[in-house]
This record gives sequence, structure tokens and C-alpha cells, in this order.
Amino acid sequence: MSKPAVLVVPAGFLFHWEEEHLNIKVSHLHPHHDGRVTGELLITTTNPGYAPHLHQADFNFKSTITREKLAKYMTQRYSEANWDSVLEQVCVYVLANIRQGEPARILTSDDEVTKPQYLLYPIAPLGLPSVLYGEAGSAKSYIALLFAICSCLPWEDNPLGIIPHPKGHLPLYLDWEMSEQTLAWRLKQLANGCSLPCIPIPYRFCSSPLADDIERIQEVMLETKAEFLIIDSLGAAAGGDLNTPETALRFFAALRQLKTTALILAHTSKDPNTKSKSIFGSVFFWNYARSIDEVKATQDGDTVDIGLFHRKSNIGRLHKPLGLRLNFDDAANTVSAQSCDIRSIPELAEHLSLVTRLREALRQGALLHKELITELNIEKERLPSFNATLSREKKKGHLLQLPDNRWALPQKDEDA
Repeated sequence: MSKPAVLVVPAGFLFHWEEEHLNIKVSHLHPHHDGRVTGELLITTTNPGYAPHLHQADFNFKSTITREKLAKYMTQRYSEANWDSVLEQVCVYVLANIRQGEPARILTSDDEVTKPQYLLYPIAPLGLPSVLYGEAGSAKSYIALLFAICSCLPWEDNPLGIIPHPKGHLPLYLDWEMSEQTLAWRLKQLANGCSLPCIPIPYRFCSSPLADDIERIQEVMLETKAEFLIIDSLGAAAGGDLNTPETALRFFAALRQLKTTALILAHTSKDPNTKSKSIFGSVFFWNYARSIDEVKATQDGDTVDIGLFHRKSNIGRLHKPLGLRLNFDDAANTVSAQSCDIRSIPELAEHLSLVTRLREALRQGALLHKELITELNIEKERLPSFNATLSREKKKGHLLQLPDNRWALPQKDEDA
């Protein structure tokens, strides 16, 4: 029995025995918690005396019984190979490579490295997963398309305050929620409304969880040369019970195999303890994302004002909230986009940090303590925290307490 040539393919291996005219593609590899390693075998031949397709089935690489049964079956289908030897070679190679993983490397403080970069600053750190989460109807898919445009062109003079990587990265839109026609229409609306040229964005309709479809997604990325994934949305892409850690861990383990930047759209759930909104599902969806922005939106007629509030960062400080305004013109079939000042929109301003809201209130003039409480709608149970904030900002010199006990901003801040 000859030795096979082995080629690493997306999420698997391709074995080729030249003398036996035999090919076995191994894919959908999945190590289980109980020690099993399962996957799928696609067995074909180039022998002119046989049909090319021989067999396709799931396979347990650690089961001797499974191996013996398949060897017996394949001997009947294709007698030109020693199937006991073939399957032994495949199992030994696959198990060795699954266990080996990535080699260890030595990191030193003298390494010539650059600080973490962004594909889209300050939203999407390069090579890492980030999440945009918000309620249904908060225009997350429009935002994602705008970010895709910014990355693709790259659109450096965009009105959103986003800084794309100068190299430009082609996105691949993975869609579990809408349809190709719907997304294409929204892309056309934005291109027309923002006076942009023709924008080719690779798109893929998805129905299986990402972890089950990882090989094909890798192939599509290679075919389209995409370097940036937009996942719409997390719930369907993860599959399974979103409240269990296993679902989140499996999703991020699969995403990590792709070694690319990912912007993930997600829905919200309310934390029963804090009453604050978070990503729907297991806390591990929050823990494994490297950057997280919450999307808040309010609509007035044909205008939608959107706030992006940075809730988590693992690579630097939190960025300031970003404001975005979408203007819909159904008659002209356009959606225009521009930046907006969140502080001037009450429905969005209430989600700003207490310090920011405090400074904005005092920018209009000095206020007494009770007036500040009323102006900022401070609830009784939050008074101790509010008073502590006042004291802390006073010590820092960011606030003044006047002789008449009114609170005010220093002159330089009033003029800012």
C-alpha cells in the first residue's frame, strides 16, 4: 500500500493515493468532550474502471468498530486498495493533527510588532470578532452595510466618523435573516443616497449554523478574496440553545478557525439584575467578543437617529458614543447617511454616561443639587452613586460648587 500525499484544505484534509487512484476528503471535523473525533469522509477515485464517486458518510476516527465496518464495505465497492491500511493512515494522521494544534511560539518584549490595528476604527479591531447588538428595528443591517462600504472602497471621507484601514478589505456578508434581494435593495438605496459608485459586496445566503458550514464559508472567502465577515445575525449563526455555554463556545471556536475580522449583529436581552440590555444568550457571547457596541435608535418620520454606545473593549479604552442619522426618501429610492450629535437627541442622550449628561446639563448654566436631580431624572436608589460622581468630578477640577451651592462647569469647559 502506497503512502498518501496529504493536502490541507479548508477545515480538513485531502488524501491522495496515486497508485490506487484513490482520494479521501476529510471535512466537518469535530472533537467532542467525551474524546471522540468525528467528521465526514468523501471517497472518490480516478480509476477509469469505476464511477468517480465511491462513498460519503460521517465517521468516528477513534472507533475501531466503525473503521472495520467501513473497510469491509469499501472492499466490496472498490477492491483496488487495502482498506484496513487506508483507514488506519487516515485516522492516525487526522488524530495527530487534531491533537497537535498550533505550535508554541516565544514572545519577547524586543519583538518588532505594531500596536493592535482596526479594520474600521473605532468599531472593528483587525483580525478579531466585534459585536453590534440592539433591539429589532434599530437599523443594524443598514449600519453593517455602511461599514461594509467603508471597508470595501475604502470610504475615507465618510460622514460617519469611521476610519477604515487604508488597505481596504473586501467584506463577505453572511445572511441568516433576510434575502439577497432585500439586502441588494438596501445597498442600492445607500449607494444612491450617499452618491457612491457601484459597490460589489460578496453575499451569501445562509441557513446552517456557522460551525456546521465552516468549510464552505472558508471556500467562499477564498473564491471571493474576502477578508472581513459580516454575520447577520448571531442567534441563527450560532444555532442550538443560545443560553448554554456550549453553543457560544462552539460558535467562537469555528469563527476562530477563519482567522479574520468579523462584525457580528446580535439581538438584545434584559439583565434581570441590572435591568440593562445585553447580548441575547449565554454570557460567553459577551466574553468572547473583543469589542462590543450597543445600538440605540429613534425614528421621527423618515429620519432615524442612531447611537452607537461602546460597552466593551479588550484592546484599548472605550470610544466615545457615535451618532448616525439615516434619511429615507421612498420617492427617490434613497437612504442618505450623516453623523449627528447624540447630545441633542433626548431619546439617545439618556443613554450617555452620567458624567457626560451632567456636563451637558451644566453647559446651559449653573444648577442646584435638586435641580440637577430633576434635570437628569436621577432615581432615589441612584442618589448615592450620583453624589459620589459629583464629589469625584469636583476633586478632579471638572466641576465647581459655587458659594450659593449651585454646581457649575469651569469657564474653559463652558466655552468648549
